[in-house]
Amino acid sequence: MRDILCIFTVPPYVARTTASAVEIREGHNVTLSCRAFGNPPPTVVWRRQDRQIIRFNGATGYGGKLLTPNGASVFNGSDLVLTKVSRKHMSEYVCVASNGIPPDESWSVKLHVTCKCCPRYCITLTLKLFF
Repeated sequence: MRDILCIFTVPPYVARTTASAVEIREGHNVTLSCRAFGNPPPTVVWRRQDRQIIRFNGATGYGGKLLTPNGASVFNGSDLVLTKVSRKHMSEYVCVASNGIPPDESWSVKLHVTCKCCPRYCITLTLKLFF
């Protein structure tokens, strides 16, 4: 009697763990997550839809691979962590999962950065009338 080993290959599937649109205030941190499953286990790559460099403000990308010192055109890893976001970070970010079994799966997140508002000042005026 012979044993038969069956290995099933499964194309990548992305579990959408982050909303498709994220709003964050300027100066705050944001994490965009992309969990991918399949067999063999897929790799996850993040890129900007507009093909601009992903800016990390001097951070290392938290375990991902940076292709340039100040940012990356592509970031490898499930979690894309952006610190101290500015309006320059505003874009659509695309997560692509691939494992060699077609088709690759992609998913995008639109990041909207709202401006840091100036503090509101309360001014009290006292009016004195003389008769």
